[in-house]
Amino acid sequence: MKEKKILSDVVIRNTAGRRPLSDVIQRNNHKQQTPIKNREVIKPVQKKKEVEYVIKEPTIHRENATVGDLNKTKNLVKKTAWVSIPVGIILVVYLVISILFSGAELKITPKSEQLEVSASLNAKKGDAKTSFAFETVSLSEEGSKLVASTGTKDVSEKATGRVVIYNAYSTATQKLIKDTRLETTDGKIYRIVSNIVVPGLKTVNGETIPGSVEVSVYADKPGEQYNIGLADFTITGFKGDPRYSKFYARSKGEIKGGYVGSVQVASPDAVNATRNELRTVIKDSLLRQISSQIPESFVLFKEASEITFETKDDLKNESGVIVKEEGTYTGILLPKNLLSEEILKKANYSMKDVDATTLKNTESLVFMFDGANESLLKATSISFTLKGTAIVEALVDTEKLKKDIAGKPRSDFNKLLADYKGIKTATLSMNPFWARYIPTNEEKITIVQTSDR
Repeated sequence: MKEKKILSDVVIRNTAGRRPLSDVIQRNNHKQQTPIKNREVIKPVQKKKEVEYVIKEPTIHRENATVGDLNKTKNLVKKTAWVSIPVGIILVVYLVISILFSGAELKITPKSEQLEVSASLNAKKGDAKTSFAFETVSLSEEGSKLVASTGTKDVSEKATGRVVIYNAYSTATQKLIKDTRLETTDGKIYRIVSNIVVPGLKTVNGETIPGSVEVSVYADKPGEQYNIGLADFTITGFKGDPRYSKFYARSKGEIKGGYVGSVQVASPDAVNATRNELRTVIKDSLLRQISSQIPESFVLFKEASEITFETKDDLKNESGVIVKEEGTYTGILLPKNLLSEEILKKANYSMKDVDATTLKNTESLVFMFDGANESLLKATSISFTLKGTAIVEALVDTEKLKKDIAGKPRSDFNKLLADYKGIKTATLSMNPFWARYIPTNEEKITIVQTSDR
C-alpha cells in the first residue's frame, strides 16, 4: 500500500497575496516526497489582530509543587487577608479615637518656701469676701436615753418656759423685780425668775420699735393645767396704770413641766452618768458633721470653736426616766485667701521673682485667742495670734497659662514657660503621643498642680 504523505503543523488561514503551495513544497529528483515537517517552512506574514485579555487568578509556580501544596498556599493567602482586615480596622478606629479625644495634660509644681509665723491679728464679723472678716457656723443636736426606774415618788412641779417682755410705753427703761406676775387672757399667773430692765422705745429707719427683753418664767401653781403653748400676757401690777396696755409679754415656746402626782424615779448617779455619755456622743457627732460642712475656701481652727450643752427637762414614763441633752457647736470661719494675705503682710514676706504667693497649710498653725472672749456665737470681733511653720507657695494663673500655650508647637513648650517664674517644674503629656501641636481648644488642656512639700 502506498504510503500517504503527511502535511502537518501548517495551517493556512488566508491565501490571499501568498505564494502558491507549489513554491513552498519541493520534490526531490528521486520522486520521493520528504515529510513537510522536515522541510524549512516559511511562516506567512500575519495581519495584526485584536487580542482579548483574560485575567486569571495568579498562579504560584513552584518546582515539583503538588495539588496539596497549592491548596495550602491558597489557604495561607486567605488567612493573611482575614488577619490584615481586622488589624486595619483597629488601626483606623484608633486613629479616629485619637483625633476625637485629643488633649494635653500639664503637670506643674509651683515654687515653695517655709515661713515661720508669729502674727497677732484682728477680725470683725461681716462679709469675708470684701475684707478680713470672720463668719460663724453653728450646729445643734439633741440626744436622749432611758434610765431604768428605781422606784416612784410623789411630786408637785410647776411649769416653766421663756417669754419676751415688750415696752411700747416710752423711750425710758422700766425695771421689773423678781417674781413680777404675768397673766394670760384666761387668768393663769406666771412669774419672772429674776430682776430685769426692759429697754425703751427706739426709732429705726423712721419706724418706732418697742424695747424688749427675754426672761424665764414659772407657773404660780403646780399642775398640768399650767402647761400651755404660745400665749400673750399682761403685767398684773400695772392694772389701773397707763402702762398696763403698753407693756405686754409673749411666750417663745411651750411652757411645760407642770405635774402633780406619782412619778418614776431613777438613781441620781445613773442619771448623771447617762447625761455625760449623751454629751460625749453629741460632741463626737457634731465634730463629724461640722468637718464635712466647712467650705473649701475657709479654715476653722479647733481652738476657735466651742460646744455648749443644755440640759432638757427629763421625761418620766412607766419604765423610768428619759434623760435629754442638747449640744450646740459654734465655730469661727476665716477666709483662707485673706488670712494668707494678712499673715504675709505682717511678716513682710516676698518670694524672689514671684509676684503673688499664698499659704498652703494655714490649718496647721496654732490658734490662740488674745485675752478673754465672749460667747463665740455672739462675738462681733476677735483678736488672736497664729504661730507655727507655714508653706508659702507661688500662685500660678492657670487660665492665662492655658491661653498662652493653646495651639502652640509642642517644641516651643519650654520657651512658653519662661515667663512663669513661679513654676519650679512642668511636664507636658499629649494625646495622641505623636501630636506636634498643643490643642487650640483650651477645654482640652488640663493643668494639674502638685506640691513638693
